[in-house]
Amino acid sequence: MTYHRNWPGLAFLLALISSPAAAQSDAGPVFQRTPQAGRIIEHRVDLGSVHKTWAYKTFWTRAADARTHEPVMVRQSFWPRLLADPVGALTFRQVPWSRKFVIDCAGRRIGARFLQSSDPGEASAAITLKAMAWQDLKNFHALHAALCD
Repeated sequence: MTYHRNWPGLAFLLALISSPAAAQSDAGPVFQRTPQAGRIIEHRVDLGSVHKTWAYKTFWTRAADARTHEPVMVRQSFWPRLLADPVGALTFRQVPWSRKFVIDCAGRRIGARFLQSSDPGEASAAITLKAMAWQDLKNFHALHAALCD
C-alpha cells in the first residue's frame, strides 16, 4: 500500500485546517472595535477556539473589516526555516489576523492584553499570563454569555 507516503502531507493539512488562525468556525460576539487606516476593524470571538486552561479559558479573535466583513490579513515570513530551506525562507504568506485572549469566568474578569498574535509585528506586545492586568467582565456582557454560561 502507498498510503503511508501521504501521511506527512495529510497531517500537515489537518494541522493547518485546525489551527486557530485558519479555523473557519462560527464567529461569536464582537470583542473589540478599533479604527485603523480609515476603517473600523472588528475583533470577533472564534467560538471554535475556546479552550479551558486551568482556571481560565483562552480564545482567539479574528479581525475583519466592520463594513465589508472581509478578514484582515497580515504578512508572515518563513525566517525560522532559513537553514533548512534558504529559497523558501524568503517567501511570505498572508494569514488572517488573530489574537489570543484569556478570560476568568469564576473571577468575572478578562485579560486586558493579548497572549499571542498571528501578526509577527505584535510579538513584542504580547504578555504572559503571570504579568496579565485584568479588567472587570461587567462591560463585556455578550462575551460573558458566550463563553461562561
